[in-house]
Amino acid sequence: MFCLYTYDEFNQDNYNKCLALMEPERREKILTGKHKSTRDMSIFGEWMVKTELSKISGISIEKINIARTSKGKPYAVNLPYHFSISHCENLLAIAIDKKEIGIDIEIIKPLKSDVTKMLCTKSDMLFLKSAETEAEQLLRFYKIWTAKEAYFKMLGSGITNLKSINYNDIKLQHIIKDNCIISIVQA
Repeated sequence: MFCLYTYDEFNQDNYNKCLALMEPERREKILTGKHKSTRDMSIFGEWMVKTELSKISGISIEKINIARTSKGKPYAVNLPYHFSISHCENLLAIAIDKKEIGIDIEIIKPLKSDVTKMLCTKSDMLFLKSAETEAEQLLRFYKIWTAKEAYFKMLGSGITNLKSINYNDIKLQHIIKDNCIISIVQA
């Protein structure tokens, strides 16, 4: 299951309910975050995951508990579902499945610096450079980036070395909508 939302779908009542239902340690961590937009999107993401898990499980939102592994990967306590959350600007993407899953969303926009060196393996660079146009090369860059981010989210290992896997070795689905790209990776 894949869902895409915009922040304007979130209201103050749900914001407050979500905060009240969070574990105190998680709530404190979010509320002391540096950027208001990141704090708001984190709360929105947790609320929408709980909303979707409630729909598919039949369990009320109040009874759905989200915890985190030692590496920070969120999971639903005592539910047979795995999920992943990603946000970019005012967009929120969620993927839920019975298998491990990872998702990443990015707005496609020109790059300000050459980040390919930290992201791309030799194989990735060949794929990137074989694009016929600059627009296709930019799209391929975002495909590589979001695929790798989603892959590491699926693993729950944290993003340690983006060059440790080749883009072509990742089994994934890309969704391109307007000027954004979403990559979903499943176990």
